[in-house]
Amino acid sequence: MVDPPMRAAASAPRAGSRTASTTWGRAVLGAEGRATVQVLSVEVVGASVRVAEALNLNEGASVLARRRLVTSSAGPVQLATVYVAAEVAEGTDLSKPGPLRSDVTDHLMARKDIRFDYATDRIGARPATADEARLLGLPRRDPVLTVLVTAFDATGAPRLVADAIMAPTRMELEDAFPLT
Repeated sequence: MVDPPMRAAASAPRAGSRTASTTWGRAVLGAEGRATVQVLSVEVVGASVRVAEALNLNEGASVLARRRLVTSSAGPVQLATVYVAAEVAEGTDLSKPGPLRSDVTDHLMARKDIRFDYATDRIGARPATADEARLLGLPRRDPVLTVLVTAFDATGAPRLVADAIMAPTRMELEDAFPLT
């Protein structure tokens, strides 16, 4: 018997909210203390075009990158890297190599007094790179889902980005949104 895919669902939107509250979006942002998570690397890197555009930074700007692998009973399900501007990461535990005790947004709210308001997500698919296939236990060049979640503060400024690669045979995405 095969375990069913890990399901990441969204809750119904609250009255007056901009968007639905996506549980899977929060999962991408990472409650590291409540999941089987292996932190693969934590380092300051130059922002790629994808990350720089999402964070409204110049390409190559210094960002802290926390790369981690999430595993369920079905096997590795998600390879995600959370990016924050290096100056935002200063004075937090984000640069420490171990798992966090809360998700990244809660941690930044507590340490930096950032009030997050909403997040956007961009979902796509593409062939896995050799490294992604190895880490997710997939055949090389198998398709993967890509999810780019950008979290915005109360002023509308992007404060963090999570770039996730998901094994589509082990993960489902479900969302809820208002029709009116």
